[in-house]
Amino acid sequence: MSEQEKEQAELNNFLNAKFILERSENPSPFFALVIVIVVICIIYCIFICFIKKSVSGIWYDDNDDEHEIKHNKFNDGIIIDKKFHGMYKGHVIIVYMDNIIKMGICVDNMIKWTDGSKWMADR
Repeated sequence: MSEQEKEQAELNNFLNAKFILERSENPSPFFALVIVIVVICIIYCIFICFIKKSVSGIWYDDNDDEHEIKHNKFNDGIIIDKKFHGMYKGHVIIVYMDNIIKMGICVDNMIKWTDGSKWMADR
């Protein structure tokens, strides 16, 4: 093998080694995108399951009438007494009760409705 062929073979080996190292250092863009999407989904599930407040449970109004609220934390929908539907966003509750829309604010286990009434959570 001549000197020139040896140099060419060494150069090819060096270029192949460089290519292999560069390829192994950088993940493919698809793999990086999958990792980002998985991390975002995990953070969202942790927020929904552990951090986001739920208003589900038994609530009592001013007349000591009992109201059951079921809260779906994924779409913020609520159902009161299995017949009235509404939504809960942040601290605001909006419920469609037959012909009227009832709105209130939920703070410290109490719902203060705009009509002046209050509901307290069962403790």
